[in-house]
Amino acid sequence: MTAEELVTERRESSPFLRLIADLLTLTRFLIAAFIVGIGLFVGPQALGAAIIATMFGWVTDIMDGPLARSSGCGESWVSRLDFIADVTMGYSFFLFLVTTGLFPVLPALLLVVAAVTVVIIRPTEAVIQIVTAPIFALPVVLAFQVGIVVGACYAAFLLTLAVFRWDHLVADARRAHAEAGGNG
Repeated sequence: MTAEELVTERRESSPFLRLIADLLTLTRFLIAAFIVGIGLFVGPQALGAAIIATMFGWVTDIMDGPLARSSGCGESWVSRLDFIADVTMGYSFFLFLVTTGLFPVLPALLLVVAAVTVVIIRPTEAVIQIVTAPIFALPVVLAFQVGIVVGACYAAFLLTLAVFRWDHLVADARRAHAEAGGNG
């Protein structure tokens, strides 16, 4: 078999890999519920657990896409929930902060109203990514309040993510810029 035939040969699909990818996506909803739950029932002393759960949730996000693509099975109803799972994860930590009193309610409401207003005006996935970026950045900032080890672990996680997923991150940033109406 030639190299060209190897490249163009259609691979068998793997429903098992698709199932694992879908379960990872659905897991983000459970992790988000856990984060909100510990905020409501444990309080601010659960900040470390919320940060670690958030980090774990983002690991599931990193893993589900490549598994889904390598499955060869195409899109599933769960894969269409991936972006919603991402936003739910990000906002669950934000809700943790608000419910525990670590983030004031009025500024939180203003931030959410501003984000929703922008998304209503320009309802694209890229714009949603842009307006949620400050909220998604909160865990790494607050990780250092828990302790230097937790902060360093979260920072190392983000750096590792950036190194291994750089092409993906740049492509997402360019797409977001273009969808948001940017030039170039």
